[in-house]
Amino acid sequence: KDLDVQDADVQNAFLRATNKEKVWQKVGPEFGENQGKFYIVSHALYELHSAGASFRSFLSRMLNQIGFKSCLADSDVWCCIAIENDETEYYKYVLGYVDELIVVSKNVWNVLKEIGGSDGQIKYKNDQIESPSDYLSAWCRKMSDIKREIYQCSNKEFRGDM
Repeated sequence: KDLDVQDADVQNAFLRATNKEKVWQKVGPEFGENQGKFYIVSHALYELHSAGASFRSFLSRMLNQIGFKSCLADSDVWCCIAIENDETEYYKYVLGYVDELIVVSKNVWNVLKEIGGSDGQIKYKNDQIESPSDYLSAWCRKMSDIKREIYQCSNKEFRGDM
């Protein structure tokens, strides 16, 4: 009851995750006197095949540190028991796909700050969160009736423009 659903894009997803593969590169003139030398690339870069997996592994470690557990049915869905001031328990969730996070909680910003760590390891694009409009190429809509608000994701209207 009264859970908020918000979407956030991670700005520095691939810069925070260490590589899962060994990558080296011959550097260019922007490296001055080191031009032509070979450097080992230690952090995931967007174009690497394993970049998404590297960030997922990093995100998984961050979520585990703050008490979230990956669900058995879908390893990209994490949940954690939360306790309200009146000691009522509820589950908060994080759904992650590459650099997109959907958070379901009574206080989404607190969850995002926890994930980011006290040193701000994870930054969110434009420091903004918003209601999700799509997830995994399906439309998401916030719907409401007299008693409640719900989110619906539908593959009936598959996003072909993605």
